[in-house]
Amino acid sequence: MPRANLGLFVIVFLLCAQAVYAEGPQLIDATEAQAASAHGSVSASTPLSIPGKKPVELLSQKITLSDPKNAVLILVTVQLVYTAVPTNKTVELSVVRDQGVLETYSAEIGTAPRAVSAIPVSLHVWDGPGSGPHTYSVVATSSDRGVEARSRRLTVMEMP
Repeated sequence: MPRANLGLFVIVFLLCAQAVYAEGPQLIDATEAQAASAHGSVSASTPLSIPGKKPVELLSQKITLSDPKNAVLILVTVQLVYTAVPTNKTVELSVVRDQGVLETYSAEIGTAPRAVSAIPVSLHVWDGPGSGPHTYSVVATSSDRGVEARSRRLTVMEMP
């Protein structure tokens, strides 16, 4: 390449590099997609009693979804703790959207042989509800009295 053309090439290259640098990283599309997606998280650590055979809402989170094609990821963590007799109990945790059950998980808790008195539960559920406002909840039901939900968290994220 002749020396004059090399000099012109270097000047054009530097001008282009300066223009790209001035605009910042080229991650604009990903950033805009993240900003447009809905998400929310709620947590609690105070013990909440789960009376026998009566459903109790542990946590609830409302989000408004922007795109009907996007999926929703729901993450739930709950520490279930045995607190009283009778010995073993079955606890059901349900992930609910707008009054409809999406998924239910059952756990045995108690003091009988090979039973445990505290169970950390972690659930993840995928949903595709369409755009608009939706309320996600975690509901617990116990087969008998003597169970508490301690540390608990509900996170809901729209996945573009």
